[in-house]
Amino acid sequence: MAEARPFSALGRRANLTDLADTELDVLVIGGGITGAGVALQATQRGYRVGLVEARDFAAGTSSRSSKLVHGGIRYLGQGELGLVHEALQERRRLIELFPALVAPIPFLMPIPRRLDQATTLMAGFWTYDLLSLGSGFPRHRRVSVATARQMAPALQRSDIRGAWKYWDAQTDDARLTVEVVRRAAAAGALVANYATLTRAERLGDRWRVDVRDEASGHSLTVTSRFLVNAGGVWTEQIEGLTGRRATTHIRPSKGVHISFASSSLPIETALIFPVGDGRVLFAVPWHGHVVVGTTDNDYEGDIVSPVCTPEEEADLLRAVNRFFDLDLHADTVLSRWAGVRPLVTTAKSGSNKVSTKDLSRKPLIELDLAGLLTVTGGKLTTFWRMAEAALQLLPKPRFLDAVVDSSAPATAPVSAPRPRADGDAVELPGEAGYTVGDVRQACEDGMAMELEDALSRRLRLSFVDVAAAAAAAPAAARVMAELLGWTDSGPHVDRFHRHLHREFAGPLPASLVEA
Repeated sequence: MAEARPFSALGRRANLTDLADTELDVLVIGGGITGAGVALQATQRGYRVGLVEARDFAAGTSSRSSKLVHGGIRYLGQGELGLVHEALQERRRLIELFPALVAPIPFLMPIPRRLDQATTLMAGFWTYDLLSLGSGFPRHRRVSVATARQMAPALQRSDIRGAWKYWDAQTDDARLTVEVVRRAAAAGALVANYATLTRAERLGDRWRVDVRDEASGHSLTVTSRFLVNAGGVWTEQIEGLTGRRATTHIRPSKGVHISFASSSLPIETALIFPVGDGRVLFAVPWHGHVVVGTTDNDYEGDIVSPVCTPEEEADLLRAVNRFFDLDLHADTVLSRWAGVRPLVTTAKSGSNKVSTKDLSRKPLIELDLAGLLTVTGGKLTTFWRMAEAALQLLPKPRFLDAVVDSSAPATAPVSAPRPRADGDAVELPGEAGYTVGDVRQACEDGMAMELEDALSRRLRLSFVDVAAAAAAAPAAARVMAELLGWTDSGPHVDRFHRHLHREFAGPLPASLVEA
């Protein structure tokens, strides 16, 4: 395999050239967290690995989660004890592997005055503690109303008897995904975003895969012993490109979130609170803001650019006002977004009658006789374990005498501090705290190819404050134009505004409305 090269547009071009010239052992289709985990662990074990992603890394579900690495306390009510136990144990491992991106965070669950409700919830927390044994997290404990309000000043309602404090973990989902891909590349994987699978065919003992470079429009052919379908909600479509009828069945489930300024919803710790019908919402401090979500509903719409509808946004806002006894107006919502979960289901009659919130989050990991390895479903929290389970189905690399320990050196951060350039300290417009240097790093050490890659997924501006992202776009575009050779940054800024309008309900500039 090629030596590690810059994780940038320059490195991407070199990777695509090598992909056409290298006989791979494993080609991963999909640059979300699942595909990233498989690529990193496969590379560490000595396989010759490639990864292609049709859009940007984490452009789909892996940038649109609740930003939590958690057991999923709500799944206890579904009897998913094994799934919860697995996820609780995985929290510690991800903290150890990615300490800069995954960290413990305290949660509060307000205690209702009704004794039967309080007793049921208390039993759930003791079960959560039991399943968490050995993970290094402290047990839950009860705190007074006064202590709860110190931790979450917005919690002023009078009908609670204190709160339970427990621990889970938080991450930046898109940054975690990009970091995993970066480490895979540093270990020797040939990775490229904006590289679309157009056709795959099994010829003898190899897959012949046609890939289109979306940046240049050119096509290339890649050969690999095994093909990994890590396409998430696109799993069925990818399977269809192999020329066979899809046997994997994905039932998309939509979840929406909204973002507030921390001054609008002042909390210093995360909260989980009920909203009726057995549903709960999270309110989580994140990047100086507070994110509230998520929902869990059947979805049959656009999986490329799902949106939080005005009705869904209003529903979340009403839930926040009702629970916290506030009177927040629509203009306090700074951003909103939707994501689509790839829930695995069966084709049996009646399987679609089960509510998506009651469907299992267990993954599908399956290797067929043609060498197509499907890895889909599951949770962000269990991506590393899913990759381990998937690779156990493959034969060991033929050219190695031993398997590389998948927890050793390559799991260390690979990006060294980059020398600062003149002007890097200049802050971007929009008062979000990001700088010109942050945009430069997104390109030079994050393979950002478009403004949305930098501002939505490397810096996360679009997810917390749409107006700030729009204000930062022209300055960010000038930096990227210099680095990526754009002759005119205007079309890129226009394209970014359309991205904000389409996926975050941001306003369109008048010039684009007229166009």
